[in-house]
Amino acid sequence: MPIIDNELRDHTIYALCYPDKEKYFYVGVSKLLDERYQQHVGAKTGNMEKDLIIRAIKSKDKLPRLVILEDNLTEDEAYKSESGWIKRLSKTGHKLTNRTEGGKYPHSVRLYNRIKKRRKYKRK
Repeated sequence: MPIIDNELRDHTIYALCYPDKEKYFYVGVSKLLDERYQQHVGAKTGNMEKDLIIRAIKSKDKLPRLVILEDNLTEDEAYKSESGWIKRLSKTGHKLTNRTEGGKYPHSVRLYNRIKKRRKYKRK
């Protein structure tokens, strides 16, 4: 793995894609791409929408394609760029199943969105 400025560049941004078309349905970051892909296609991941798409693809004896969007990134670069890929692909018509906007602390995005919704309901 390349090391620049004492930072390991071992992160990859990837997308899961339908096998027969250039339509992405998930964007992620990983250091261990093969293992991460097997996690996606091998079991329920807790993301029901993505799991249903993968199950439908597998029912046709196919697997989702894994597309590398960027590689040789530091952890910080990868998480910053992941958010950009999610926004960019969403704006260009890809129906992504990502439950967050990406980034290093995606759980905080989910929490922020929940709090925002609660505040909206309280105002009504």
